[in-house]
Amino acid sequence: MIFTKVFRPLVHLWRSRGYMCALYLDDGIFFASDRDQAISMSEHMQADLRAAGVITSPEKCIWNPVQRLDWLGITIDLHQFQLEVSTKRITSALNLIDSLLCTNCPSARDRMRITGKLISMAAVLGCIVQLKTRRLYEAVNAMFLNIYRRFMFTSTEHDELLFWKRSLHVLNVCSLHQSAGAERIYVAGAVYNSLPV
Repeated sequence: MIFTKVFRPLVHLWRSRGYMCALYLDDGIFFASDRDQAISMSEHMQADLRAAGVITSPEKCIWNPVQRLDWLGITIDLHQFQLEVSTKRITSALNLIDSLLCTNCPSARDRMRITGKLISMAAVLGCIVQLKTRRLYEAVNAMFLNIYRRFMFTSTEHDELLFWKRSLHVLNVCSLHQSAGAERIYVAGAVYNSLPV
């Protein structure tokens, strides 16, 4: 909450300048229509952050324009014009699915973990996430007052997990609508180390 309040004036300033940018907590991203504009925006934004007393992380920030960037676990590829869930998140979800499939009686909380991971990927995977997690959600809702209680999978829950085990890699790409000149769009991101002092 504090990041949102502290950075809101900066985001407002940048958007008033016409910068296409977004910020989630301390993780920011901006887009430009060409490399020179992206470099200029990057320099202005860095100067604004310094003036506000914000220290950025040189190891985590990407201030030079790129056309492929991981942001919040989503890989944005403007050269191919597509989105993908990061390999790390896919691997984490598949490991959890394998773990659940080996468990006879997972808890509602265990089911909540996998449905949460899958729903967080819906921007890339699409509405199939809602369709293919319905039985898991039904089980969670049935035991919501006692999320640690363990109970057996139904065959349909098991089928949903098997579907995701087979399909997660296949569904992990979302094409973006490409307009004329879109191949020239650049992106850069920033992670901030600390709040202004």
